[in-house]
Amino acid sequence: LSDLSEMYSVPFVYGGVLGFDGQVSVFNYPPSVGPSYRDYLPEPPNPENIPSCAEGGVLGAVPGVIGMMQCVELVKVLVNTHVDAGGEGVRMGKVREDLSKCDVKVYEALEGTWKSVIVERIVGREPPTQLVDYVGFCRGADAPPAPKAPEGARTMDEAAYETVDTSSGDFSTISPKQ
Repeated sequence: LSDLSEMYSVPFVYGGVLGFDGQVSVFNYPPSVGPSYRDYLPEPPNPENIPSCAEGGVLGAVPGVIGMMQCVELVKVLVNTHVDAGGEGVRMGKVREDLSKCDVKVYEALEGTWKSVIVERIVGREPPTQLVDYVGFCRGADAPPAPKAPEGARTMDEAAYETVDTSSGDFSTISPKQ
């Protein structure tokens, strides 16, 4: 999703959860200037080092907390209210002072605390021009092929493209196709 947000110059409101922990941030904001997920984690981790939700578990309330924070971050983007990386104050209707940085807010449910990790855009990093098959990457070279969808089934992406009007090129307003 972060690669797509860079390719289409739209912000990416990120959220991730595993176990008792969660993370929230807004990447690629402002578009093509702010850091992206690739600046946070430039290389995908080794698939063997990442537990699945079934293996690592998720405390049921944590996705709710992270989802609510994603909503807060989205509203801040929509109403153009920013807090500089490091919490340097609210700037309603103004641009952050350092556009090349953002915060990743890390929630630790066991301690009930939030921490902030500042991410900087990697100078000279080329933006993505095509999508990587992360599902295939994460499955590993020795894994059996992914199961095929039933004949005639559409992917979620195909269904979304059929219902969203993107002909104007303006991705700030996405509306159903007429």
